[in-house]
Amino acid sequence: MAKKIKKPIQINIILIVLPLVVGLVLGVLWRGLAGPSQDDNQNYARLNQPFPAMSLTLLDSGKEITSDEFRGNSAMVINVFASWCGPCVAEMPMLKKLKPQLANLQVKLVGINWQDKKSAAELFLKTNGNPFDILLADSDGRAMINMGLVGVPETYFIDKNGIVRFRKIGPIIDDKDMAGLLDVIKKWQ
Repeated sequence: MAKKIKKPIQINIILIVLPLVVGLVLGVLWRGLAGPSQDDNQNYARLNQPFPAMSLTLLDSGKEITSDEFRGNSAMVINVFASWCGPCVAEMPMLKKLKPQLANLQVKLVGINWQDKKSAAELFLKTNGNPFDILLADSDGRAMINMGLVGVPETYFIDKNGIVRFRKIGPIIDDKDMAGLLDVIKKWQ
């Protein structure tokens, strides 16, 4: 007489383990898609560290320029944007509003166009306005990935000693965002 195999135990294990595995996978995917929280910004490895050396190109001429050349001895706000980025369009009015305040503090506003074609970047700036003192391109995306870029837009403040003092993942869309950046600039000025 053949013994009966107890399949209900195997089925019960599958019914318990499968939802746990699916839940874990969905949780990991959700965290990855949602991106880091604003609290994560304060724990970012490059914060309070020297701005990394990199080479980018001037958007208008295509001339290669190093981070030391475009930074000089002044503080700067770097905004990374792309023509295909909806939140980048949404933050342009705030960057235009921010520019005169930065000029009063003697801080350059540097735009880095990321993973874009020159013609698309130029059309984006013609359509939305160009608030930038210096306009650079990171066409292949490598320089900003080395900086730790999560996505566009991102904004950094680099003090006059070349130290990264602020990082904002996502758009600067309101006066509160702008005030937070200006507070950091004034602190490290």
